[in-house]
Amino acid sequence: MHFRLLLLGENFPLEVDGEKASMGWFKTVWVEASSEDEAKAKSLDMIRDEPILASVPHGGGAKISWEEIVEVEMTELPETPGGFTFFRMEH
Repeated sequence: MHFRLLLLGENFPLEVDGEKASMGWFKTVWVEASSEDEAKAKSLDMIRDEPILASVPHGGGAKISWEEIVEVEMTELPETPGGFTFFRMEH
C-alpha cells in the first residue's frame, strides 16, 4: 500500500533572516507501508532526516501532527518529493 500524508509541524525554533523564530510548516510525504501506523512512523523518520530540521532540539516544544492520511495508488506517486511550506507561529 502507498500513503500520502500531510504533516503539520508547530513551534520549530528555526533561523529566519539571521534570527531565531518560532516556525510552523506543512509538508506532504509519500510512503509505502502496510498500515496507517507504519506510514506515520515512516513519515516521522523522513522528517527527522531533513537537514533543515536537524538542529531542532528534542523536547523543546516542537511538535508534529498529521492533518491528512490517504491511501493512494502507486500511479499517484510524484516523481520528485515536494518541499516544506513554512509560516511564522503567532503567539
